[in-house]
Amino acid sequence: MTKTALILGTITLGLVSGLTGCVVTPEADPYKNIKIVDISEVSNCKLIGNLSSSSIAPYGLFSGTAHESVIELAKKEGHKLGATHLVLNAPMTAGDTVSLNGKAYICQ
Repeated sequence: MTKTALILGTITLGLVSGLTGCVVTPEADPYKNIKIVDISEVSNCKLIGNLSSSSIAPYGLFSGTAHESVIELAKKEGHKLGATHLVLNAPMTAGDTVSLNGKAYICQ
């Protein structure tokens, strides 16, 4: 192996090693402990607030995404309130907007 090849190999290995340290890994789901439940499951829980979220509904292949987005937004709102459980109404579509309402609870 020539001296030039050895130097280039070392530089390349150093660059690759340095770049892999910059890779951003996705954060774990911060809302994973919030449960979406039926109203009957929160009878012994404390109501802490109302939730409301909306998202623009895309067309075609990705039409399910807006429904998932409003649920994620509701979880985010519930998380800010300190909720452990959410009771959500069915998402409703009006024009190109999907909206959702619900209630946030703390259950022991």
